[in-house]
Amino acid sequence: MPEVLTIRCAGAADNRITLERRMARIGSDPACEINVGHAEVAPHAATIDYRGGVYLFQNLNPFPVYLDSQMVSPEQWVPWAMGQEVRLTRSVSLKLESAGQAVAGGPAAPGEVAEEAAAAAPGKSRKQLIQAIVIAACFGGSVLLLTTEDTSSPAQSTESLQQLVADCGQKKDATYQDQVILKYLQEAWIADRRSGGGEAAVRSYQLLLNHPKISSAPTEGTSLESRIKQFASRRLASIDAS
Repeated sequence: MPEVLTIRCAGAADNRITLERRMARIGSDPACEINVGHAEVAPHAATIDYRGGVYLFQNLNPFPVYLDSQMVSPEQWVPWAMGQEVRLTRSVSLKLESAGQAVAGGPAAPGEVAEEAAAAAPGKSRKQLIQAIVIAACFGGSVLLLTTEDTSSPAQSTESLQQLVADCGQKKDATYQDQVILKYLQEAWIADRRSGGGEAAVRSYQLLLNHPKISSAPTEGTSLESRIKQFASRRLASIDAS
């Protein structure tokens, strides 16, 4: 029986797509085999593949996403079991189901949290694997490979924000407040990339600057909170001047 990908967007009806057991791109770009036309979704947000009877999921966002309770770092491949759900953005999730489960509309049996499968990741070059080994120590075994795709204007600002998102996502012993800051950074990255400084981006930067951990950070410091404060202040000033 074929598998079905159920796409859930807040405020919209579920969209179910029958999978073809091959590699497919997921994103808001119409060129993606699985198109998710939502403002929060990156042009190419993820890739899925079917290898050896198992589906694999690759996160191509510059920030971590979650497969059930498992964090999936940027560029990381993980097995994707039936019934597991990927939280792609705050408003968009993807659930892998059998056709029978999708038609019945009943709850899928929750899959066990899959072990990380960086070693089995398809299509990794020797250079990428070396990078993964070097960075793995910072994540206790998790693999982080930052994307190098082109970004929209302002290019330098978006690249710097991407680095802040990555650094925040790899922070050890993260608190709830750190998770809130990461969420704001993710929203700012998506909004700024899409609008180049529109209203949604301004709102996200203002939320960052108003967060207690960011507002109380030294303006000239080198901590992550200070770097976020410096970046958000510069970006808002740049938007105001444009």
